Amino acid sequence: MNKRRFSLRLAAILTVFTLILSPNVSAVTARTALGFRWPNTPRDVLFRCDFATAEREAVRSAMQAWNGVKDPDGRSPVSMYLSSGTASSSIVYYNTYENWIGITDPTFVAGSGTSLYSIRIRLNSNKSFSVGAQSGKYDIQSVVQHELGHALGVAHCHTKGGSYTTPTCPNNVMCPTLGTGTTRRTFKAYDTASYIVIYWG
Repeated sequence: MNKRRFSLRLAAILTVFTLILSPNVSAVTARTALGFRWPNTPRDVLFRCDFATAEREAVRSAMQAWNGVKDPDGRSPVSMYLSSGTASSSIVYYNTYENWIGITDPTFVAGSGTSLYSIRIRLNSNKSFSVGAQSGKYDIQSVVQHELGHALGVAHCHTKGGSYTTPTCPNNVMCPTLGTGTTRRTFKAYDTASYIVIYWG
């Protein structure tokens, strides 16, 4: 295969992505990065979150996990925190009868199409959530940690047809599916390397 044909095929593969964490989703074409990022990094991003105390602490833990990811020089591109007041970005419950668990909605700097201005993470209020693994419920930290990965610009770790890019993908934070009664909070190489390469690659 010549270089031009490979480049065209790669470009086609990299064009489709999804931001949704679903309980049962057929894998679609994805890539390491979603094509957008926060400008002017390193920077802090504040999120409004009006959850109950235990859920807020789970959200805070998810943020701290991503905040702890550093490049080899000890740099962290984006640090995320809960706001004590108003903030442009938010994490909210959202009433929908669609089948997704969580979804990330980006807002871009006017005219850029790729530079993030704010993020809204929505959790499906018609699903059952818990702090930690409980039968029939989704672990809120696992879900939020996944969506925060999208908020940083990281894509799912799957490829077209449902095959995975690495054997570890079903265990990755950025795996596109999550079952009830389980947690998935431990970053794998795909999760951390994808994030770092977006900002420092």
